[in-house]
Amino acid sequence: MSTATAAAAAAPAMMQKVIEMKKKAIDANAFEIDLIEEAGIVVTVKAKPNPKLGLGESSEVPIPKKEVLKPCGRSRILRLTHAVREDDFSNEKDYMNVLEDLTEAGKIFGKLVNAVIPRPNRPGFGKAFVEYADLDSASRGRSGFCKCHVGYTLVVADYYPENLYAHGHLDA
Repeated sequence: MSTATAAAAAAPAMMQKVIEMKKKAIDANAFEIDLIEEAGIVVTVKAKPNPKLGLGESSEVPIPKKEVLKPCGRSRILRLTHAVREDDFSNEKDYMNVLEDLTEAGKIFGKLVNAVIPRPNRPGFGKAFVEYADLDSASRGRSGFCKCHVGYTLVVADYYPENLYAHGHLDA
């Protein structure tokens, strides 16, 4: 994939990440987006002067590169959309049964390392994540999960960036 193609594919996700950072800021008006350069995965966010936050005229807020959503090709992590429903969380027993079912289904496609279903009011709620030991297992898992239905809804499986998963960022 060319650098330009990768940048174009990542632009909406990168922009959404910066908007989310702005929403989570102590003072939502403290940040303004100055530059987003996708080809090199560079994001610059400048802080507006704000004495309450200790930000001066030339303050800049660095964003560690490992926290930025990178264009994601193949990955050992799969994000499953439409794999869980809100009623799966009615009680602890139901939640554990769904998690066990997801784990067993994930093992069919290869060596499963972990399965995660975020709880209500947590980042990533409504989705499920499966982590495989290798890319081939994840590829088989992606193909297999995309053929599954939960109720009348088809599960969508896509690769998820390993760096975000490792840091617990499940809401990208």
